[in-house]
Amino acid sequence: MAECSCVYVDVDNYADLHEAKTRKARKEHKCNECGRTIGIRENYEHVSGLWDGRFSHYKTCMDCLSLRNEFFCEGWNYEMVHEDLTEYIQEAQGQIPEDCILSLTPGAQATVFEKIEAVWEE
Repeated sequence: MAECSCVYVDVDNYADLHEAKTRKARKEHKCNECGRTIGIRENYEHVSGLWDGRFSHYKTCMDCLSLRNEFFCEGWNYEMVHEDLTEYIQEAQGQIPEDCILSLTPGAQATVFEKIEAVWEE
């Protein structure tokens, strides 16, 4: 498999401590990346940690986690994954290696295709 493209961003801050767990939702949650509802019994990543002296919690749906794991090689900023990925796809003029897209979840694939089509329509 070919190595995928990397989205490099300046990470604003790193957690002094954090814990990431994959959970199964017992109630609905909102993804901190895309804003969609994480449904009951759906898996998601739950991160809690201490950033700049403040505890925060982030919930990420599996599609956004797939995007983050595939494209962000050296870190990311929570709540900025879609914005940073869109900027990257624009700079790449929509030319994303096929292997990168094929390894994504179906929902993440659809997101990347939408972003590529938006670039091509410009």
